[in-house]
Amino acid sequence: MSINESIFRDLIISEPLTGVKITLQPKDYNWPECIPTAYRPKKKTKVIIEVDHIRAAAKNGATWDQLENYYMVDVDTLKKHFFIDYMRSRAQLEINVIDSMVTSAQAGEVTIQKFLATNWLDFANKIEALPVINQTPDEETINLRLKILLDKMNPTVTK
Repeated sequence: MSINESIFRDLIISEPLTGVKITLQPKDYNWPECIPTAYRPKKKTKVIIEVDHIRAAAKNGATWDQLENYYMVDVDTLKKHFFIDYMRSRAQLEINVIDSMVTSAQAGEVTIQKFLATNWLDFANKIEALPVINQTPDEETINLRLKILLDKMNPTVTK
């Protein structure tokens, strides 16, 4: 079983099935470019595609190329008939990923916190350099720099 078939094998659909099917007649679609002309069947057959399969595949991260290879229908035809359903499902996937990232960050996952801070909150551009107090790093200067750094990182700590 190929990777493309495994996407459709165990579809997990959270919303009720609509049962809507699109039937593409041979004149309605072209062969995918990934299939060399020598290996294409001589005659195209009609292809029946369920909207629920497209939605579920998009929710599970399938790309247009994977859908093209699975259904043996060119991407332009797939986009013509299923673009809105595909994009809504992909948006739902992205929302779920973002939700899980925020949940992980709130649970204390430091790597995710750093990623969100630099990419969402744009903290990478707002980091200020610590002021130079002395050129000689004696113990008092080091302690003062640490205090300034800790105050910037955690302003709620009482002094």
